[in-house]
Amino acid sequence: LVPTLVMSQHCLELSHDGCSGDENSYYLSLTRPLSLCQKYCNIDPKCQFFKWADDDQLGYNCFLYSEPFADYVKHCDKISALKGTSDDCLSPSENSCKVVQSSRCKFGGVTVESSIASSQDFCASTCNTVETCKRWQYHKESKKCLLIGEEDQTCHEVFGIPSQNLSECGHVTGDESRRKEEL
Repeated sequence: LVPTLVMSQHCLELSHDGCSGDENSYYLSLTRPLSLCQKYCNIDPKCQFFKWADDDQLGYNCFLYSEPFADYVKHCDKISALKGTSDDCLSPSENSCKVVQSSRCKFGGVTVESSIASSQDFCASTCNTVETCKRWQYHKESKKCLLIGEEDQTCHEVFGIPSQNLSECGHVTGDESRRKEEL
C-alpha cells in the first residue's frame, strides 16, 4: 500500500516521461515503501535523488541515483506541467522540494491543440495564451506541443530528495495504509 500523494499546485504536478536509459542510470534498486526509499537515499552520501514507483514493474520500486536531477531529466523526451507552472519547478535547485516531481503519468481531458514548438518554454507560453488549456506536454524529440484541456494526471512514480521526506515537502498526507485511487 502506498501513501496518498496530494496533487496540488506543487512541482509534483510536473512530470517527466520517456526517460531513455533511466533503468540503467540508477546505482541501487530496492523494493521498499516510499518512506524507506527516502531514508536509504538520505543515509547514502552518493544519492542525489530517488525515484519511487507504486508498483514493481521492473522487479523493484525504489531507485537511487548518483547523478544530479537536472542531468537526469535532460534524458527525458516528455515534460508536462500545469498552465502557469513556476520556473523554479521547471529548473529546480538540487536537493530542494522542487525536485519532488512525477513520472509515468497519464492525463485526463482532451487535447485542445497540437502543434510543433521550438522549445518547451514556447509550448508553456502557448498554453498560457489559450483559455481552454489547463496543462501542456512537450515532446523534445519531435518538438510536438500538446495543449490539454484538463488538469488531472494519474502518475505511478515520484522523484524525491535525500534530505527531506515528501511529507516535509508538503506532498504526502496520512500514512502508508491509505491509497489514492488515481495513484
